[in-house]
Amino acid sequence: MSKKRAGPVRLAEKCLYSYNENLARLDVLRQDLKVLRATSSVQAQRYDAVSRSRGSHSDPVMARMLHIEELERVIVWLERRTLPIQRLVADLEGPDVLQNSPKSDLLRVLRLLYFGKNLPSQVAQEMRVSRHFVYDRRNELRKMAVSYLGI
Repeated sequence: MSKKRAGPVRLAEKCLYSYNENLARLDVLRQDLKVLRATSSVQAQRYDAVSRSRGSHSDPVMARMLHIEELERVIVWLERRTLPIQRLVADLEGPDVLQNSPKSDLLRVLRLLYFGKNLPSQVAQEMRVSRHFVYDRRNELRKMAVSYLGI
């Protein structure tokens, strides 16, 4: 059974909603990778005598290398979902963005709706605008995220 691939807008929105969690996960994984790389290879070269006596052996060095490769793979996967969103936020926060410009509205909606995990009606109430305004900005943010993600 093959997985149905999500459309670009749905993937972009998922990246927006999970941005903060993905950043936290990246920090933890990078720290784990740093610890694994710092572990002495001499410490990792002990063989399990019990499993060797049954005709097989476990290789801690190989297990460690496979674990490092898996961490690196997950880190790259998460970076593909967070770095474009970081660039989007940086562009919306840029020094050339005027205080009451449309980009500042987009940034507020981004922070309240996606990062703050509020409902559109709550965002509208907080910003003192209509829900239609919030939905329009949401659609614009999703389109921007698609282009930043390159999908």
